[in-house]
Amino acid sequence: MNKHKRALLHRFLFYLIYAIFNLMKKLIYQKETKERLDKFLASEFTDWSRSKLQRLIHEGQITVNGQIVVKHYQLKMNDKIVLNESPRHNPGQTKNHIIKKSYNQINPEVIDKTDNYLMINKPAGLIVHPAEGVREKTLIDWLTEKYPEIKNIGDDSQRPGIVHRLDKAVSGVMVVALTQKMFDHLKKQFQNHQIKKEYLALVYGKIKSDEGAINFPLERSRISGKMAARPKGNEGREAITNFVVLKRFSR
Repeated sequence: MNKHKRALLHRFLFYLIYAIFNLMKKLIYQKETKERLDKFLASEFTDWSRSKLQRLIHEGQITVNGQIVVKHYQLKMNDKIVLNESPRHNPGQTKNHIIKKSYNQINPEVIDKTDNYLMINKPAGLIVHPAEGVREKTLIDWLTEKYPEIKNIGDDSQRPGIVHRLDKAVSGVMVVALTQKMFDHLKKQFQNHQIKKEYLALVYGKIKSDEGAINFPLERSRISGKMAARPKGNEGREAITNFVVLKRFSR
């Protein structure tokens, strides 16, 4: 091998090693008491959900002392934790657009349709719009297939026609704009709190009062891009939820 080829090889190896180390996040556990791996990581990376970290552990993306472990692994002093996918990366730079999606997802029910909007019943288990790590069909996929004219409606090409959302595990009524004028109109109604939303939920744990209010400002995380509740007194969007306990069970 001549000098020129050897120099190119050395340069390639340098950048390869540099790239690998930049994709990895290393931590050393320094507490004297033991602690669950997923719990410790959740306290270190507050912008990522515990379920997301548990998924990475299950997939082997997070190792301890070079070994694949379970989420409830008990960390001890000087354990070396390596995250092959850093939780502080920009979710906007993911490769989800090339991930093949599963199209065996349950579809929503159309309740009403006009020239301006669509009323649907979103079933539980259906994700509203694409996001980091999503490998299944979303409501957006279904909408753009059934109503291709919706693709240019709204403020975000990833969420055409969507003015509000429901979590994956939640079922309920959603309104989807089919024209830009209706999108702007509905968006303004949501911003001015002119639309009333009611939820029926089964809650785990004991709620002390039979009724009350949850009042914490919401703000989008600058790291993960997700909406998160902030302590009272912090800046953010006002979010007040009034609740009433309808029935209590033994546990």
